[in-house]
Amino acid sequence: MSNEEDIELKRLRMQKMQAILKQKKLAEQRAKQKIPTLAEKIDQLINVLLAPDALQYLQYIKSQDIEVYNKMRQSLFPPKILQEIDLLMAYLYRGMIRRHVVSKTEIMFLERKARGIESQIRIKKQGEEVTTLSNYLKDDD
Repeated sequence: MSNEEDIELKRLRMQKMQAILKQKKLAEQRAKQKIPTLAEKIDQLINVLLAPDALQYLQYIKSQDIEVYNKMRQSLFPPKILQEIDLLMAYLYRGMIRRHVVSKTEIMFLERKARGIESQIRIKKQGEEVTTLSNYLKDDD
């Protein structure tokens, strides 16, 4: 009877040891699996959403003026969208996000906005100085 108990005890110990080893292996896999940061998630989405020439232009801006780049990135991903970043990442992994929807023109517009450059319409009448449209309209009144 003691021989059968010894065999059963050994079997139970083996099962327990295998379970511990399996848990240890899973813990090691989780530790190796890197959780992307918010910035990495945004970069992944930018790479998908921007057209190739727009992405290249944005990278150029990043290399020239990081402050402007950060303002542009904030315009692309306002706080309301950042709250849903994990949902966007899930859509990205499922292939549910359209690629290259943001053009270079839109990136250039965001750059101008970030730099504080406003468009102006200038008018020059014959024999008069160049003036902006708003000043011209004010003078007409």
